[in-house]
Amino acid sequence: MSGWGAPRLAGRLLKVGWAAGKAAHGGRVRFVALTLASLVLTVGLLALACTAAVYDGRERRDLARSPLPAEAGTAAAVGLWAEGGDTLGGTPVTIVQVVPLDASAAPPPGLSRWPGPGEVFLSPALADRPAYEHVRTRYGRYAGRIGAAGIASPSELFAYVQPANADRHGDGWIKIAGFGGHTWSPLGERLNAWPLAQVLATVGGLTGLPCLALVVVAARCGSAARDRRSALLETLGAGRRHRALMTIGEASPPALLGVLAGGALIVPMMFVDVPLPVTGYVMGAFDIRAWAWAVPPVLISAFVIILLLAVGLHKVDRTGRATRPRSFASRVPKWRLAVFAVSVSGIVASSGVPGTTGLMLYIAATVVMWSALPSAAAAVGRRFGGRLATAGLRRGRAERLIAGRWIAAHPGVIVRLATALVIGLGLITQIQVWTSRLNEPARAAVETSKRVGDQVLIVDPAGASGAQVQRFLQGVPQGFETLRLTGGEGGPVTLTGTCAVLMSVRLNCGAQIWPASLNTGDARIQELVRWRAEDDRGLRIRAVPDADYAKMRDGSLVLIGSQRGEGWRVQQLSFAVFGVPADGLGIEYGGAAATLNRLGDWIVLFGGAGILVLLPAAATSAAAEFLQFGTALAPLAVQTERRSVYLRVALWNLTVPLWLATLIGGLVTACHGLFFVAQIQEGWFSWGVLGGAMTAAAVLALAIGVTGGVGAARAAGMWRPAND
Repeated sequence: MSGWGAPRLAGRLLKVGWAAGKAAHGGRVRFVALTLASLVLTVGLLALACTAAVYDGRERRDLARSPLPAEAGTAAAVGLWAEGGDTLGGTPVTIVQVVPLDASAAPPPGLSRWPGPGEVFLSPALADRPAYEHVRTRYGRYAGRIGAAGIASPSELFAYVQPANADRHGDGWIKIAGFGGHTWSPLGERLNAWPLAQVLATVGGLTGLPCLALVVVAARCGSAARDRRSALLETLGAGRRHRALMTIGEASPPALLGVLAGGALIVPMMFVDVPLPVTGYVMGAFDIRAWAWAVPPVLISAFVIILLLAVGLHKVDRTGRATRPRSFASRVPKWRLAVFAVSVSGIVASSGVPGTTGLMLYIAATVVMWSALPSAAAAVGRRFGGRLATAGLRRGRAERLIAGRWIAAHPGVIVRLATALVIGLGLITQIQVWTSRLNEPARAAVETSKRVGDQVLIVDPAGASGAQVQRFLQGVPQGFETLRLTGGEGGPVTLTGTCAVLMSVRLNCGAQIWPASLNTGDARIQELVRWRAEDDRGLRIRAVPDADYAKMRDGSLVLIGSQRGEGWRVQQLSFAVFGVPADGLGIEYGGAAATLNRLGDWIVLFGGAGILVLLPAAATSAAAEFLQFGTALAPLAVQTERRSVYLRVALWNLTVPLWLATLIGGLVTACHGLFFVAQIQEGWFSWGVLGGAMTAAAVLALAIGVTGGVGAARAAGMWRPAND
C-alpha cells in the first residue's frame, strides 16, 4: 500500500473501517460515545455562535436607537433627550426621557409615535413585571410596548418617558437631531454587558473544556481493538494515511449523526425566543436567524474536529522498528507534565497582569491546568502502581500484584477515568467561588435590604424648584413620614424633622441640636445612620417647627415607611415630580451585589452545563474500561475459581487510583480556589462544597470498581480460549 491510493481503494478502506468498527469488541459503546460527543461538541460550538449573534444584534439595535446630538449650526433639533435609571429586584432599568420638538420627526426606534406628556412606553420584559411592582404606573401613564427594533434583547428593562411638566429650558437636556448616533455611549443592557471576548472565554472554559474531554474519551474508547488492528495493518505494509482512512470510516457515521442532531436543535431557536435557565435571559429568535449563515460552517467544523481527533489520537509507532502501536502504555508523556507546570505558573502570573488581559490569562491557564491535571494524577498513579505490585509480590497478594502491574503499564486508563472526576471538581469549586463574590459593603447592602426593604428611601431633589419640592411633600403617600438629611462627606450628618415625625421613629424632640449614637431610634433610623454616619461623633438630631421644615431647601429627603411593599408609591411620586428614582439604602452596593449575583447565575449556567457534559464522559469511559478490564481478567478463570479475586483486583486497579486522583485533584482545586479568593479579595472558599464533591467522586470511584469487578467475574464465567 502506498499513498492515498486510487479512489476505489480509499472507498474500500472507508468501508472496511466502518465494518471493523461495528464488529470490534466494544464497537457499540464507541458508536454511542462518538455520537454523543459529536452532538455535545456541535451544541458547544453553536452556543459560541449564538453568543456572537446576540452580541451583534444587540449592538446594531443599540446603535440605531442612540441619539444623534444636534450640533450648533448643523441640523435642527427634533427633540430633547435625558437618561436616567432605576432598579427592580436588583436589575438595572434604563429610563430615557424624551420631549419632541418637532412632532413630524421620526420617533425613537421601536415606537410608533412619541410618548405624550406623562406617558411611558415600556419594553416587553418591563411591562410584564409582576403586578406588585406597579411598573405600568411607576414612571407615568402606560402607553404601550417598545417594539423589537428598539430593545437590545427580549429581556431588557427599558422605558421611554415624556415628563408631564417638562421644563424644556432646564438643565440636563441634550438636543438631538435624530437617532443612529454611532459615537454615543452604550445604553441599557449593552452598558452592563461583559466584553464578548470574556464571555466566549468563559463559555469555552466552563463548557468547552468538558465537551473536549468527552470527545477525547470517546475517540479513545475501545482503543485496544483498534491498536491490534493497527498492528496488523502496519505488518501488511499500510501507511499512516491508509490507517487514517480506516479510522475516518469508523468514526464518520456516528460523528455525522451527532452533528446533524445538534444542528437540528438550533432550528426552533430561529423562530421562538428561548429563555435560558437560571439566568432568566431571553435570546431573541431574530438574532439567531440573522446568523443562520454561520450554522453550516459550525456543523462542518464540528464534524472535522471529531475526525481529526479520532485520527490524531490513534497513536502508532513512528520508527518503523516495531509493528505494535505505541499507546502511552508504559509512561505518561513528559510534555503533558510540563504543560501542567506551565499552566500553574500562568495562573500565578495572572495576578500580576492588570485588567482584562490578566483575567483572560487566568481563564486560559485554568483551562490548560484542568486539561493536564488528569495526566499529572496518572503519573503519580503509575508510581503508585509500581509500588503496589512490589508490595503484592513481597506479601504474596495476587490481586495487588495484578492490579499494580496493570496500573503501571496502562496509565492512560487512569487519565480517561479521572478526566471527568478531576475537571468536575474544578468546575464545582470555581462555581462556588465565583458565586460567593460579595465584598463587605455589598453584603451589608443585601442584609439591610432584608431588614428594612423599601421602608427607608432617599430622594435627592438637587436642582428642583421650590414648587416641585412642595408638590412632592404634599403628595407623600399615606404611611410615610419625611426627614431632611444634610451633611456627610467627612463631616457630621444631621437629621432634621418635626417633633411629630422624630418621635414616631423614637428620636427625642429637643430645642437644640443634640448628638446621637448609632443605636439611636428604631431599626429604620439605625440602618439609615449606619450608611450615612461614619461614627457616633458624626450624627446629630435637630427638631424644627412645621413651618420651618416646609421652607428647607438643602439636603436630601428621607422617607420612612410604616410597612414594606409600599415603596412603589414613593417611586411613582418621585418620577412624576423630579424625574428621578427614590434610592434605597446602600443602593450603589446593592446594585453591585445584584450584578455579582447575575454573574454567578451565568457561571452556574455554563458550569452546570459543563458538569452535565462530564457525566456521559465518565459513563462512557467507565463502560469502555469495563469491557477491556473484563476481557483482560477473564483468563484468570483457569487459575482460580474464586470470584472475589476479580472484585479485589478491580478495587485496587480502578477504585484506589481514582481515589488517589480525587485527592490530587482536590488538593490542586483547593489551592486554585484559595489563590483566586486571595487575589480578588472577595468571596470565600467553601471546604464543605469541595468535601461534598470529593465524597461524591469517591463514591463514584467505588461504584466503578465494584461494577468492573462484577463484570469481570461474569466475563470469566463465559470465557473460552480464542486466537486473540
